[in-house]
Amino acid sequence: MLNFVASLIIAAPLTVVMVIAFGVLFNYFQDESSERLAGRLSTTAVLLSFFSVVGLLVFSWLQPGQLPTSLNLLDWFHSGQLSIKIVLSLDTLALSIGSLFALLLFVTQRFSINYLHREKGYFRFFMVLNIYTAAMLLIVLSGNAITAFLGWELAGLSSYLLIAYAYDRPTATANATRVFITNRLGDVGFLMAIVLSFYWASGSDWGSMNEELVALDASQRFSVLGGFILAALVKSALFPFCSWITRALEGPTPSSAIFYSALTAHVGIFLLLRIAPVIDTSHAMQIILIMLGVMTIIYGWLGGLVQTDLKTALIFSSLTQTGLMLTCIGFGWYALVTFHLAAHASWRIYQMLSAPAYLTLVNRKPRPVSRWLQKQRYLFNAALQRMWLDNIIDWIAVKPTTLLAQDLNHFDERVVNRMVGLPGQIDAISSLTDYEERKRGLVNPEVSVIAGRGVMGALMEKIANVLYWFEESLVLKGSGDGLINVIQTLGAYLIRIDYLFSRPRYLWLIILLTLMVVS
Repeated sequence: MLNFVASLIIAAPLTVVMVIAFGVLFNYFQDESSERLAGRLSTTAVLLSFFSVVGLLVFSWLQPGQLPTSLNLLDWFHSGQLSIKIVLSLDTLALSIGSLFALLLFVTQRFSINYLHREKGYFRFFMVLNIYTAAMLLIVLSGNAITAFLGWELAGLSSYLLIAYAYDRPTATANATRVFITNRLGDVGFLMAIVLSFYWASGSDWGSMNEELVALDASQRFSVLGGFILAALVKSALFPFCSWITRALEGPTPSSAIFYSALTAHVGIFLLLRIAPVIDTSHAMQIILIMLGVMTIIYGWLGGLVQTDLKTALIFSSLTQTGLMLTCIGFGWYALVTFHLAAHASWRIYQMLSAPAYLTLVNRKPRPVSRWLQKQRYLFNAALQRMWLDNIIDWIAVKPTTLLAQDLNHFDERVVNRMVGLPGQIDAISSLTDYEERKRGLVNPEVSVIAGRGVMGALMEKIANVLYWFEESLVLKGSGDGLINVIQTLGAYLIRIDYLFSRPRYLWLIILLTLMVVS
């Protein structure tokens, strides 16, 4: 029974994804008459997940010690001493935050039914939103790093799909691609931390992994922490990875509200809460977290002062709050961070979902920039340019990657192709046309037919040039006159040789040479 209830938390939204997908495939969901059914299926699935999580939480309160702290759902992979399992955590932190997230997801889905009415991608939106629902609950309820990483990747995929919701707009697709690639940097850190935890801590379960990582030396512990913290910084758009989150606002308002204000912006903080015992043992990492938190606060505060768009201003405010959470984690105030996370997620989603109605009802000019900031010209320009983080990232990562790609392509053309003997680019035309152009002086006769590379390429070039000379000088010349003259000349020589062999003295000479060779 316990396994069924726990599995229902993740399985319910994924089942709705499959139902909507098959409905669209078989033309059952195709117009606005089916919109309400798709919306009800989605909200019902989220309610099932919500009541399942709340039921487990209440049971843990009423029967202390009766509910296991972790539950194994599936043995995914086993080889030798390596065992990978899909495990859910049923402790108080996971169930309380999971209940809140499920409730916020239900509110968002209920809001989206009317907000996206008659939208072209209505069914696609609810499919992706249910994938995101399963991903968030999988991250929060994960019992080990592997399970959390599965939800991490599903959340990244659904974020990309909803940012590019209006895929006919180049801006939306470009921003979605930029956000997707940036988040892959965090995935590298997450994977590195998982691999090192398996190597040094012989597992990825949060409880046992934390205990074993604490016992490691400082350098090993710092390496694993660095991977997890990199993943958290990128996912929650903390400094220096703040710039991508404003690009993500290309998606519909409900996705912006639930993704980048309420849930996704906090899963990085939640990941750090999971490894809090290890953070406590690394004072260097605590100092780094405090510094990054303060820089995130400054970035969000200054950026928010110069924004005239309501959604963007709310996002910068969210960055300020997550920066405060990161600073508190550096100080070790984990209970305060947990309460702050829950309160901020609830308040921010209300603000984001109310933003369209607020803009409609309140017709007034945007708030002017503070006078003191206007007087600080350099600071104002830095806030307006969002600290040039995008430009810095382009200079550090994007442009070097582009130049590297160009260099690799040049190396491939000039070195690799020559080594394997591939020909260069050929502008091939018919031999007759080429011959006529050469007769008229339009083509340089010194140019080879092909440009060979490498030993085999050079050999093929020689053969092609010989054949081309034969075709041009003998076959094509004078409609075959050249070849006829060569044959006639060769025939005259053969007749002369035959005449000489018929004379007695040459015949005796040939017989004598033959006898000498045989003897």
